[in-house]
Amino acid sequence: MKRAWGYCALLALAVSVIPGCGGDPPPADAGKTADELNVTTDKADLKARLEEMAESGVAGSALAGMRESIEKLQSSDPDLANELLPLLEQLESASSESQVKSTARQMADKL
Repeated sequence: MKRAWGYCALLALAVSVIPGCGGDPPPADAGKTADELNVTTDKADLKARLEEMAESGVAGSALAGMRESIEKLQSSDPDLANELLPLLEQLESASSESQVKSTARQMADKL
C-alpha cells in the first residue's frame, strides 16, 4: 500500500512540474540592442522625444537610436533629414542644459 501512495505522489509531482518546462517563446525584441529598440518609426514619435528633451534639458538615453530614426527619414523626406542631422550633432555634443533645450526645440519645430 505504501508503494501505491508513493507512485501516486510521484505521479502528482510529475504532472505538476512537466507543464512548466515548455516556457514561452522569446519576445520579438530579444537580442536587440538599446539603439535598435529606441529607433522611432515616424515623425510624431521623434518629435515627442525631442519635445521631452526641450522641456527637461536632458538628452541622455533619449538620444539612443535618434540618428537611426533621422536616417530613416532620408527615404521619405530627405530635405528634412538633411536639416536634422547637423542639429543632431549639435545636440549630441551639447554640454549644458540650455544647449540641449535650444537644439532639441529647433529640431522639434522642424518636425
